[in-house]
Amino acid sequence: MTEVLIPLYEGVTHLDFTGPRQFLSTLTDFDVITASLDGDPMVSNGLTFSNLTDLETVERCGALPIPGDLGCIPAIENARYKAAVRRLAENATHLTSVCTGSLVLGATRLLKGRRASCHWAWRNLSSAIGATADDARIVCDGNVLTGGGDCRHRLFARTQRRNPRQGRCPVCPTPSRICSRTAA
Repeated sequence: MTEVLIPLYEGVTHLDFTGPRQFLSTLTDFDVITASLDGDPMVSNGLTFSNLTDLETVERCGALPIPGDLGCIPAIENARYKAAVRRLAENATHLTSVCTGSLVLGATRLLKGRRASCHWAWRNLSSAIGATADDARIVCDGNVLTGGGDCRHRLFARTQRRNPRQGRCPVCPTPSRICSRTAA
C-alpha cells in the first residue's frame, strides 16, 4: 500500500489536490491522506476542506505531492509547515508539485541543483530557491516531478506509475516538448 500525503495550506488551489485525490483514492493500492497543520480546515475559493489529518503527526509517506497557488507564500514563510514537508520528504519515494508547489519544495531545499517546472508567471523565482528553471510543462528529475502547466491530474495521479525501465518519467514514456526528463 502506497501512502500519498497531500499537505494543504490556506488558499491552495483545490483542483491541484482534489482531482488527484479523488482518482488515487479509487485505487486499491493507495492510501491518500489529506493533511494540514493541526488538522485545521483549509479554505480555498469559498470552499472549506475539513476532516484533515494533523500534518505533524504523519510519520511517513510514499509520495508527497505539493499543490500550488498564491497561498504558497504564507506556507513558505511558515517554519512548521516547511519542517513537516522536509521531514516527510526525506523518506518519500516520490516528490511532486503542481504550479507554485515547486516553490514550496524549493523553500525546503528539496530542489537544490535540480531542474523544476513552475507556473510560468513564477518560473523566474526558481533560481532563488536553488532550482534550475525548466519551461517544460512537466519536469522529471530523479524522484522529483514538477508541473507548471495544466498537468495536475496526470502528474499527481501517475506519481507512482514509474516505468521500471531506466527510471522513465511516469507521465511521458519518452521525452517530448511537454516533458523534460532526467533519469535518476
